[in-house]
Amino acid sequence: MKNLFFTTIICMMVFGLRAQDLREFRDENNKYGYQTKNKQVIIKAIYEKAYDFSEELGCVTLNGKVGYIDATGKIIIPLAYLEGESFSEGLAAVSLNNKWGYIDKMGKVIIPLQYSKARHFDDGRAQVWTGNYGDSKGGFIDKTGKVIVPIIYDNIALFIDGRVKAQLNGKNGIIDTIGKVIVPIIYDDISYFKEELAAVKLNEKWGFVDTNGKVIVPIIYNDANSFSEGLAAVSLKNKWGYIDKTGKTIIP
Repeated sequence: MKNLFFTTIICMMVFGLRAQDLREFRDENNKYGYQTKNKQVIIKAIYEKAYDFSEELGCVTLNGKVGYIDATGKIIIPLAYLEGESFSEGLAAVSLNNKWGYIDKMGKVIIPLQYSKARHFDDGRAQVWTGNYGDSKGGFIDKTGKVIVPIIYDNIALFIDGRVKAQLNGKNGIIDTIGKVIVPIIYDDISYFKEELAAVKLNEKWGFVDTNGKVIVPIIYNDANSFSEGLAAVSLKNKWGYIDKTGKTIIP
């Protein structure tokens, strides 16, 4: 039994390394397979689509159906879905009948197929959408399927440093990882934070807010770039110069 245990562990280690070393390729017939970095073909090119292995499984399409294979080409999750994404944090987004949800590495549905679109998990969060094209709403869920950022936004980006840009009714702001609004959703445009300040646009003018949403640099400029090394380039009356984080002109 002890020998069997160690043999299994060693096989798993070799298998993992092998899967990570494989890369998808396309042959002269526009079919996809997998090969090593030295272009040694390991899995023949028979698939209509194939994505690089992630977490030891490769997402492939055959006869219009999506499933997942291991590094030997063995089908681990049946080719039964219309679309699918690579595994991330133990889950993969898949779709059937125009609805998206998430499965685990055994093919078990963990989060029901109920969304109009779903993206991969990152840091325990995944972006999901409901509604039809042109009238969809986006938000974020955790790995149990619990909504952590309300699925109400017309447009929502991906998290950067625990913050995400969101749009509602044509206005933009920034929210945190639990859906709390930290920059009011009132601006015509907004950048991500750089050096703890974000550029905001309101009524064709630009200024800067801090991470609490407070206006630090007045919204008076015709254009503005993000801060870098304590300075930001701004335009006023068709002239460019540099300001510091208090709004003081440093370079006219």
